[in-house]
Amino acid sequence: MKYVELDFTPQLERTIRKREESLEKLLKETMDKYLPRFEEKGMDLDGELERRKDELFEPGYESSLSLAVLDRDGELEELHIIDIWACRRVFLGLWVSLPLPGSRITGELLDETDEEIRMELEEFLQESLEDEDE
Repeated sequence: MKYVELDFTPQLERTIRKREESLEKLLKETMDKYLPRFEEKGMDLDGELERRKDELFEPGYESSLSLAVLDRDGELEELHIIDIWACRRVFLGLWVSLPLPGSRITGELLDETDEEIRMELEEFLQESLEDEDE
């Protein structure tokens, strides 16, 4: 869902924080479910909620889930990233870093449900396991 600066309310901030927390919990649950299968193959999983900047409504703030499959040596094999929220300054449809006259601040929040995200993460992990079997 897209939001404009007028939509940046304390209610939206609570919604975003709650969404970040629920998706971080979902990521940990999914990793816990699949970790034994990866460990059997001598592999590992690493995942976290990443945030750039501190203020949700500051241009440049981004939050995302990242899930990595690591090989036996701890090297990155595959990486899956799901963007949750991004706040950007836009001018004529392009992202800009400077507050140009006529630019506006917008935000975009992930539309998918927790169940859809769970399925996406599990599909990624299943494919990673299948790729390892080949």
